[in-house]
Amino acid sequence: MFPRMEIIFSYLVLLHIAMCNIHEETVTGIIGRPVIIPCVYKTEKPIDLKEMRVYWQVEKKDKTVHVFNKGQEEMQHVTEEYRNRTSFFLKELRQGNISVQLSPVKPTDDEVYIALTQEKGNMKTLCKIKVRVGGSFSVPALTVKTCTQDEDIKLECTSQGGYPQPSVNWTIHSQGAVLQPEKTETQFTQDPESSLLSVISTVTINRTKANNMTASCSIINEILEENKTSPSKTCDDPRKDTQETPPEDSSHSKIWISLPVILSFIVLGLIGSRKYFSKQNIFQCLRKSNNMNPDEESGLPLNHTSQHLTKTPPNQKQSPPTLIASEEHPWITENTEEERKT
Repeated sequence: MFPRMEIIFSYLVLLHIAMCNIHEETVTGIIGRPVIIPCVYKTEKPIDLKEMRVYWQVEKKDKTVHVFNKGQEEMQHVTEEYRNRTSFFLKELRQGNISVQLSPVKPTDDEVYIALTQEKGNMKTLCKIKVRVGGSFSVPALTVKTCTQDEDIKLECTSQGGYPQPSVNWTIHSQGAVLQPEKTETQFTQDPESSLLSVISTVTINRTKANNMTASCSIINEILEENKTSPSKTCDDPRKDTQETPPEDSSHSKIWISLPVILSFIVLGLIGSRKYFSKQNIFQCLRKSNNMNPDEESGLPLNHTSQHLTKTPPNQKQSPPTLIASEEHPWITENTEEERKT
């Protein structure tokens, strides 16, 4: 028998044995985060890793996810899209933990994975794990596209960054009653690199039925069991267009008109106060000059003169002042005496 036929025969035997006692489970992986694909090999004694082989692969597809062969991981046998994204818990292998961690999760990882083991010639399938992949959508944004008196109301709900395709629910009330939209359109677009989805949903509501209307939209991700709802929007006055600008507040215009007048009064007050204080300073200086001592004005010490000059009547001849000599200046008396002799 050819070697290739032996491999195929062994694989078929393994699949046949695997029909008994297979652990099946479903786990959820969030895009961008790690996920553990669980599997436990129950054994009463520690496993001899040098005699053990573990294969993780995608069911019904020729894709190898992870390989452990006789004490070491063999990444060269792993399919390209899983290479360098999977790992074993090596310290727990002897106790039978053959779970594999897949990181980061991608939308294409939504598959069924099987774990195959071979120990001392015995081969069997231990686990069959379904991995469901999901990604959280953003909180939906609700926009009122049309809200006029003469046109039907149009609303738009948008959300991004999630996976897989969600459900979109609209909740519309008019005067306390549930209102059904006239028309609903929902579109999905997928990012070519990340495979994440964006959703745009629009509804058209009959204007005559939508008095005092309030509306909201919800994005439901069944994989992650998430339900995200937008804030409510209203379109309660058909006579007002949403594009109208509010009238300018008259109080602000009055303030701007009166502001120049107030500033003028402030400026005039400052000018008047400056002139007043300038006059006061001048009066104080004049008072000080009138009350000053004559000797202080001349700058001479008080003990250098013995008498003050007095005014002479206009018809009387004024005689020169008599000066008394001092010890410091005897020449003053001598000069005056010589002048008198002459």
